[in-house]
Amino acid sequence: MKIKPDEWRVTIIVNNLFAVFVFYINYSLLIPRFILSGNYYKYIIYTIPIALACLATPNLVNVVLDYLYGHNPDIRPSNFIIGTILMSAMGLVLAFAMRFSEDWKRMREEKKELENTIKATELVYLKKQLNPHFFFNTLNGIYAMIIKKSPMAPKAVLLLSNLMRYVLYDSDNTLVELEKEVNYVTNYVEMQKMRLSENNHVSLTVKGDMSQVNILPLVFIPFIENAFKYGISSEVESSIIIDIHYIDNYVFFSSINDINENNMPSFYSGIGISNSIKRLDMTYPGKYSLSHLARKGKYYVELKIDLLC
Repeated sequence: MKIKPDEWRVTIIVNNLFAVFVFYINYSLLIPRFILSGNYYKYIIYTIPIALACLATPNLVNVVLDYLYGHNPDIRPSNFIIGTILMSAMGLVLAFAMRFSEDWKRMREEKKELENTIKATELVYLKKQLNPHFFFNTLNGIYAMIIKKSPMAPKAVLLLSNLMRYVLYDSDNTLVELEKEVNYVTNYVEMQKMRLSENNHVSLTVKGDMSQVNILPLVFIPFIENAFKYGISSEVESSIIIDIHYIDNYVFFSSINDINENNMPSFYSGIGISNSIKRLDMTYPGKYSLSHLARKGKYYVELKIDLLC
């Protein structure tokens, strides 16, 4: 006997209903309550009656169809069971896929947010370590000027005040304008020059439009501090050459200082240098390069940062 179209439509509707039922009960109830909490045994316990219902219902539907359309040997329980199993399995797989996809996305966002929080906390911690180190060296310089009764001491105190204002307010931001950072460096160098003798020579060159680009605050100072601390001698001629250029989203910093053989430790020995490298690693991973070397009585430091983030 030819199978009536109404019979197949009922079959399709039943299978689709089972697929929707399996999807929603797993997506909304069973997976969140048992799978995500690791209670797999309870999930299996609750799933068994659902599976039995999926297998038994086709027989009930077949009885109803026999009653409505008359006995038809071509309409067997297997016609419904196979289709129901396939559609229910599809609903189950889709429920797991969507639920774990959403949870994975949520966990990835939470992980990223946590990493950003940790990164911000570490940056603040490292910067707080850097600032006392810098001011300790600066105050020592001003103290030496006062002891020598230098007429430039008041100006040095004013410059220090400007430097502290920058550190306390502007540098609290994650990034600052490169122009402000360079002005800070300029004031620092100007202040350091006040305490130098005539046989010490310092040159600072700045090139490029730095008003529309941001950079990590206090990033150059540790390298400049090292140049002044270990490259200046009161007994012999010594010089420091500092260059800061901004070209095509890249900032180039370089310093060259004479090597004072009696006072030149390892490049990484100071807390300021090691902290600066950590800050660079966290802020510009894979986007900066730092090199340093001693050659022919001079020490060279070069830092290149890609500011297009």
